[in-house]
Amino acid sequence: MKIEFTNNEAYQLIKLYDLLRDMDMLDDLPEEIESAFDKIQDEQVNYQRKVETAQAKQPTPQWD
Repeated sequence: MKIEFTNNEAYQLIKLYDLLRDMDMLDDLPEEIESAFDKIQDEQVNYQRKVETAQAKQPTPQWD
């Protein structure tokens, strides 16, 4: 299964995951839910790294 999220949707899901973790509510949920949140967070991190790498490759203006 493949589900695509917007950047904002992924951000909001990660915030929800953090909130559940901070409130120690993950223990009450099935492992599959925690695994799904981990996958979303991992993909968000990978995406951010790709964006940062692409931005670093862009030429910067030289001011003389």
